[in-house]
Amino acid sequence: MAEIITFRPRSEDCDDNLADYVAAARYLPFMAASAIVWEAPAWDLTGLAKPERAGQPPLVNFEKGRSKEPALDGAFGAFARAYVAFKIAEEFGRQRQIGKYTKPVMMMRVLAAVMQENGVAEPADITPALLDAAVDRIRAQGGDPYGVEQRAKALEWVAQALNAAGVVRVPFEWSIGRRRFAMESRLSAYDDDRNFTRDELEAVTEAFVNARTPRQQVTTAVLALLCCAPARIAEVLELPVDCDAVLDPGDGFQAGLRWWPKKGGAPQIKFIPKAMVPVVQEALARIKLHTESARRLARAVAAGEAKFVKTPKGWPFLPGDAGIRYERALMVAHPLSIFVVGRVTPVSDRVEPITYHQIMTALQGSPGRPSTSIFEQMDIRLPDGSPLIVNTHKPRHYLNTIAGKASVPPADTALWSGRKSLRQNSTYDHETAQELLARIRKARGVESLAPIPIDSETAFDIAQIKETAHTTPFGWCVQSLRQNPCQMFGECLNCTHLVCIKGAEVKLANIRRELERERQLRTRAQERIAGGLRASPRWMETFDRKIARLEQLIAILESADVVDGSPVLVARMGPTPQFDPVAPGKSLARTGMIPDRSDASDE
Repeated sequence: MAEIITFRPRSEDCDDNLADYVAAARYLPFMAASAIVWEAPAWDLTGLAKPERAGQPPLVNFEKGRSKEPALDGAFGAFARAYVAFKIAEEFGRQRQIGKYTKPVMMMRVLAAVMQENGVAEPADITPALLDAAVDRIRAQGGDPYGVEQRAKALEWVAQALNAAGVVRVPFEWSIGRRRFAMESRLSAYDDDRNFTRDELEAVTEAFVNARTPRQQVTTAVLALLCCAPARIAEVLELPVDCDAVLDPGDGFQAGLRWWPKKGGAPQIKFIPKAMVPVVQEALARIKLHTESARRLARAVAAGEAKFVKTPKGWPFLPGDAGIRYERALMVAHPLSIFVVGRVTPVSDRVEPITYHQIMTALQGSPGRPSTSIFEQMDIRLPDGSPLIVNTHKPRHYLNTIAGKASVPPADTALWSGRKSLRQNSTYDHETAQELLARIRKARGVESLAPIPIDSETAFDIAQIKETAHTTPFGWCVQSLRQNPCQMFGECLNCTHLVCIKGAEVKLANIRRELERERQLRTRAQERIAGGLRASPRWMETFDRKIARLEQLIAILESADVVDGSPVLVARMGPTPQFDPVAPGKSLARTGMIPDRSDASDE
């Protein structure tokens, strides 16, 4: 297991921390063994990271490259190189996609541009305001919203590293906030152009049928393979020539392709629906027809019967993870033999792998260059006259959406797609809520809704009493005690939740005793006040209100005009002291029950 190396600053000085951070990164164990040159404008991480595309070196560009932002030099450039070195060391021995290192570096170059505009030269002076400006800068440039959020997240990693290493002069916490897509529905405007439409699918089918030139036939054959099984273009480019397999010949010749998924998926036989078997066979036949000459040359060179004018990259193995030799690879060709426009003589004594760039140029053309797309060559457009623009990933989304509509179990969909986790299925599910509802109705039929019972007010009151009622010495309490205790402390005869029943003689006797007790207490209180006891007049008012209420209640319960069994509720009267569990004493202030001491003399 690889040892995780984490840098921890020892000094409180930001300049010393940066120097220590860079020095520690330069002397990481893998740096001496690798071919990395620290001051180089670009680092080749071959053997340390996976390339973005097969056949391309995994490069991290600190200067130039595709980005038009300023180069990373000086102290900030040293920090950027140290950041990449530490990220490699954290998971040394496990090759990550190159994007794990290129995205933070790209965002550091954007941040460097913002620093120049604001007159900031040192990384120690980076502030949250500069980071916010960098995010605003990439958002203003436009592009895919999801990609913008991903790059902004990479800048958040950089901010964490700056603070963890003690490089900034004033430490801070900074985040881009919660991802906007996490708060939306699983379907959003971002997903609109990721799935095949019916018109696009019909146009691709027309192109496959009408393809004539090698460029048209190979490109449409690749699209056909992607439409038959959910795959990544990088996986197709690394297929062996004998990838087609026939299993269980006695059971309808269930056909599949030998497959090596990317991103952690297990090698498998990727099954093809029976209806698509002829399409797969035709697509493979077309690709083999136009690539067999290159494999024949590779076999001759491997046997020592011929020589290359220029040895292909990675010889004798095709670049990629599958480890396939050139003579066994499906997607190889002579230079200028397939992906050319016009009459060009192929280089018959060389072999090269077919690349993602060649496929995409054939599908979408190359702006500013004479190379047009195969759809423009065949004059294939959408019904509204707009040009057909597709990529190699739309078929994958389309097939996953079909699988979801067909109620294929998520585990099977993930296995079919070559995924490592079931959670990734949701990204490829483009079934709308209306389509899902229609599918449910089709499966279950239209059911009439059950009638909603409407209770009368009396029935509702009775139901509420049945749910919460519990007995007291004077009647029934209808206050629910499931969550909170009684806030009247058992002072039932002052509570509006008390329900007395006419004819309950035992309860009536208890109420009479309570009335007699209150009268005795009031008499004693009056005697004490007459003897010099200081008391608030409101104290006596409380006695008077309760005695009056009990006298009225007893009169109702003894009245012959009230039918036995009738519930009698205590009417709402003036405010009475109640317990406030949140702010003791405040409820008394609200109800005006705090005694007035303004007229009391000082002792």
